[in-house]
Amino acid sequence: MQVESTTMLQSIQAGFWDFADAVRNSGRSVEDSFLGAFTVLLASREIDPLKFNHTSSGDLYAISNAVYKFIDELSLPAQVNVSDILNLNFEHPALHRLLYVFKEVELSNSDLIEILDWIISHASINFSESSTPPAVAELMVNVSNIQEGAHVLDPAMGVAGFYRALRSKGNREVHFTGIEINVKSFYISSLYQYLLSDSNSVLLQGSAFSTHIGPLTNSVDVVLCNPPVKRIPLSEARLRYQEQLFSQYISSEISLNFVELGLQALKPGGRAIFLINMKPLFGGGEIQKIRRYWVESGLLHTVISLPSKLLAHTGLKCAILIFEKMADSSDGSNKTIKFVKSDDCFFEERKGKRVLSSQNINEITKRVIRVDDGSVAKNVDSAIIKENDYSLVPDQYMDQDVAGVNLSLSKIWKPLGEIAEILRGGSFSNLEDGGEPVIQGRDIRVEKLNINELDCKQLADFRKPIRRTQAYDILLQRIGDKPAAYFVTTEEGIAVSDTVFILRFNDLEPKIIDFICQFINSEEGSKRISDSSSYSVVQTQSIKSIKEIKVPVPDRKIVALVKEMNEIESALRAEYEEASQLRVSLFGGFDEVDLSTNLKRVKLASQVLKNALSQKDDINYKVRSLYPFPLAYPYRSIYVESEYAAIYERQMKYGEQLISFLASVGLSLIYAYKEQINESLGDIGSLLTEGLSGGLSPGHWRKLLQKSCIILRNLEDVPLADDFSSLWFKGRGKKESDFAINTDKHIVQMLNNFKHGRGPVNTHEYKDFGEKQAVLINKTLEDIEFLSQCEIVLINSIDTEWTTGNTTYNASLLRGDHPAFEKVVFESDERLSRDKLYIRHNHKFISLYPFLSCLYNPKTKKAEIFSFDKCGRGALMLKSFDSGTSIESQEVDSDLKFWIEMLGHSAV
Repeated sequence: MQVESTTMLQSIQAGFWDFADAVRNSGRSVEDSFLGAFTVLLASREIDPLKFNHTSSGDLYAISNAVYKFIDELSLPAQVNVSDILNLNFEHPALHRLLYVFKEVELSNSDLIEILDWIISHASINFSESSTPPAVAELMVNVSNIQEGAHVLDPAMGVAGFYRALRSKGNREVHFTGIEINVKSFYISSLYQYLLSDSNSVLLQGSAFSTHIGPLTNSVDVVLCNPPVKRIPLSEARLRYQEQLFSQYISSEISLNFVELGLQALKPGGRAIFLINMKPLFGGGEIQKIRRYWVESGLLHTVISLPSKLLAHTGLKCAILIFEKMADSSDGSNKTIKFVKSDDCFFEERKGKRVLSSQNINEITKRVIRVDDGSVAKNVDSAIIKENDYSLVPDQYMDQDVAGVNLSLSKIWKPLGEIAEILRGGSFSNLEDGGEPVIQGRDIRVEKLNINELDCKQLADFRKPIRRTQAYDILLQRIGDKPAAYFVTTEEGIAVSDTVFILRFNDLEPKIIDFICQFINSEEGSKRISDSSSYSVVQTQSIKSIKEIKVPVPDRKIVALVKEMNEIESALRAEYEEASQLRVSLFGGFDEVDLSTNLKRVKLASQVLKNALSQKDDINYKVRSLYPFPLAYPYRSIYVESEYAAIYERQMKYGEQLISFLASVGLSLIYAYKEQINESLGDIGSLLTEGLSGGLSPGHWRKLLQKSCIILRNLEDVPLADDFSSLWFKGRGKKESDFAINTDKHIVQMLNNFKHGRGPVNTHEYKDFGEKQAVLINKTLEDIEFLSQCEIVLINSIDTEWTTGNTTYNASLLRGDHPAFEKVVFESDERLSRDKLYIRHNHKFISLYPFLSCLYNPKTKKAEIFSFDKCGRGALMLKSFDSGTSIESQEVDSDLKFWIEMLGHSAV
């Protein structure tokens, strides 16, 4: 029976996940499992489903024969060994179960393309570096002005993002050539070509700079490319590309070499469109020389800045560059370049993910083609660009009033007239008193409107339309130097007088509107209204002036922070009001029993609140309550001792634990964002290996921490990395911070002295040294207070709903110093592993494994948190944060070696 399309695809996706889970123990990645299953799906469409009832040799042969026959039909190059990619076990029962799922539905080629799209776009699939989001690819095709019969080249095809965008627009007569070096990505692109039955395209496997690809010079009409973002030494780049690139402008940024290759490939009159990261738009040195060449040669036509968080592998902004090769050799020195700012064009999905909607794509295309208003699009003379060191950042050339704008509050500021309809209430002052309440300007200087206290009018005699409140309006006083704003929630349908403006928003979320209301009520908001008003004795706002006031449209994290502050303020106010009521009851004539009961109840609540307020700045309280367990638990253990010598010994051990924990988090961040780091990472792997060979000393841990901070400092738009790297430096300079100095002087050196008998020798010295060390440890913990805003979770169990594919995680929250962890349940698009530790920050999960592990300790007979110690015989020695004991682990040893190997590859 034919099933509904959406349900059918959900069933197929659930089948893929079941298959991936079943074969996971064989060492197959989810990515390879999906590809293998999809290949079998394509190959087995002609096989009788009854043959999957058992696993006789003849039936297995039928399946395998169909797969190999299908691969032969793809006509892949000889160097593409598909068996290495798929590694299929035709005898696995899960494969046969999956084939039954496929046979239950009829799948068209369009359905299969949608499934393949899902495989690529899924968060757990690691094609992010080579995958261009479909909406971005569509935008780039829109602005490329491709004509029928044109020859299009993509020299870094990835998984065929631009090829799919071209064909989805019906450009069947366009000749497409795609080149891809990665074998797996090439195979996926070949699957798309097969499903499209497309004979008007040529896919080539290898490097676009390889001689076997053939000459590309002056051969294509359009180049579409999302080049790889990697950096190599300039000397290596010149050696690698000098034979293929005729220009002198070879770069250490690999993406810019693809730009040069694409420009070489263009015919006169051709266009090249590239998606690149923002660094080439403002970087110095050889990058600046390349930008100068683009500008002065007249090749660069348009620069489009896109919103951040559009790409799966990075949260950084990116830009589109459009080049045009002149049909003649005219001088481009007087040419203008169009700058387009589209940072505001995006749709935010769940958990901060951003996409371009069809409306966004149309708006950006319109700005590129037709808009030149100076605010979001502007043609700039090359002489002005030269004055700005050939910077190509669009923001730098836009006409925008940024005076007094707090960019930390929100990067997006919009005039109220753009996001809301501004309405003025009716003139009811001459009406008779009646029974219908009316809101006036003086009424909204309150936290909560009391409808019963409003003046009432006889509105039946009013001949004009009556403006009435709706949920999520903002009411704004029309008269006054500091007009109040009121956020409407439940007070709907109430008439509004002409002393009030109604701000009725188009499509903003209620919590954003509430935030804007709070901004208007702030000092900054009042100042903006005051600055926009006419100079009169009694300050009066007009609709025109209110429309022009710019207000912040913040992201979710700012809104959440303000909400949390409001909740705290509300809780404090409630406690204050309850205490005030107690005062009333004391003098108000309540009987003795009621008074005694109230006194006991409020006294307990006030003591709790008083204690909490008194400890809000106490680092001891913060560590015990809010810091990650691997830091909080051993911190508590320091002071369970009564002897000064024992306390000092625990302080020394804690210093080492603190540095090892921070270094472990730093290394985890490096691995999580390795694709965004434009420098070699092999050194950090070597440093770790060297330390483990003889045992990781506090000095080794500090070097790893220092190296991590230096590397993470160059990441952009990664808040946790910013907080982490700022530990080591004063501001943006190179001078080391107090934290960096203290970890060396008061932890590493003090610990070395203690181990070699150069520490305190008597009770007095232990007491003196311990008191000073306690101050130092607390100061160091205050420096890393940002970690209290992170959550370390241990995944206990995973539940995937088969109908939707939604994954629910049951986890332990490792916060505070008590081992009875709080249990949390959450959903995430990220694929997390059971029994592994993660640090969660701004909805992003960073794996802490293998640096921090939760393992069973046979010595203490319980699960504990471990970091590295040293290499053992065929296993890795781990040291516990909980008990300080050590255990061996072959699994962690194997996974660490894999981590180091992958880190080395990322540096290429």
